[in-house]
Amino acid sequence: MVELVFLILYSARHYLNEPKIRFAIAAFSVWCLVFGLALPLFKQEVYGITFFTWDQPLWWYACVSSIAYGLVGSEAET
Repeated sequence: MVELVFLILYSARHYLNEPKIRFAIAAFSVWCLVFGLALPLFKQEVYGITFFTWDQPLWWYACVSSIAYGLVGSEAET
């Protein structure tokens, strides 16, 4: 769902303020990446078992790619 919202915002970047949209996407993605990396570590410390799942690297990739879009942007047509 998060990536769907990002895709819609990316599609509407010509009509909205692109730098603000890029900042919002990158900031939210940084928060999600930190949360996605830290939560399994905290759960491991509390419960003593590994909470790694195979879908986590996919989520990390999505977050990093969204951060990259926020930093680099895209070539907007004028």
